[in-house]
Amino acid sequence: MAERREFPWWVKAIVYVAVPVGVIIVVYKLISDWLMGPINAIKDLWQRQYNDYVAEMKEYAEKGLITSPDYQEVLNRKSTAIQQTEKSYVQLSMNLQATITTCVAIIVAGLATVGIAREIIDKWSKRVSGQAQTAKGQDYVCVCALAEDLAARGKLTEASGLVTAMQNYFNTVDAPFMKQQISYYQSILPTLTGAELLYANFLINAYTTELAAIPVWFASLPPILMAGVKT
Repeated sequence: MAERREFPWWVKAIVYVAVPVGVIIVVYKLISDWLMGPINAIKDLWQRQYNDYVAEMKEYAEKGLITSPDYQEVLNRKSTAIQQTEKSYVQLSMNLQATITTCVAIIVAGLATVGIAREIIDKWSKRVSGQAQTAKGQDYVCVCALAEDLAARGKLTEASGLVTAMQNYFNTVDAPFMKQQISYYQSILPTLTGAELLYANFLINAYTTELAAIPVWFASLPPILMAGVKT
């Protein structure tokens, strides 16, 4: 008869702890991949779209073509695509704080992708944390950071041109649009449920915050840059 082998107590302890923990990790991984997969895919798409937007804006700004007829058409098309992705992300995430955090992360990654100075990225990511909550808010963070980066590299004419063009665009196009969207979603709130209600509340709060914040962002740009801005 074979002698029964006894394992040391510490081996048993490891087995008793490791097996349940291992099972928990596997189950968590399966559930998180299943639940978070679509959300992460949309977030990645949002990131790629924003990186492309920032790169396009930087190219136009550095060439001094911000006021060219093609400029707004190209960037508007890209911005609209980002907004559509944003809507899907908000509705899937069901978490306002997660969306705000994601916005800041996307801004940081997008600006880093096109080589904006680290200190400028850090400055703007801290300044707009909790304020830049939508694709439109991201647009204006991009404008301010790019303008400051251009000015730091001695391209004051291009930086001032970028700020002038985008301040005018904000006042004449984006601000009225954001106000219209706030009024529209406020009027239909009683008819909405579920994800649509979540998105409506998100957009109302986000646009209200950004309408107040964006002019302050412009005003906080370096004085040497703002001296050349035409208002």
